[in-house]
Amino acid sequence: MAKETTVRARIDETLKEDAEAVLKELGISTSQAINIYFSQIVLRQGLPFDVTLPDRKKAGKSS
Repeated sequence: MAKETTVRARIDETLKEDAEAVLKELGISTSQAINIYFSQIVLRQGLPFDVTLPDRKKAGKSS
């Protein structure tokens, strides 16, 4: 069995509660979700989704 460690992070309380409600519906724990997330980071060698800045023109802001 792989050696385990603890991950600690500060997040907004409401965000945590909302996410845990979704995870409960999916039938997985927060720890399981974090393990899935980290596994995908390793598999993809990056975040499993695009991280971009919003297009200022589409957001209604002019440059």
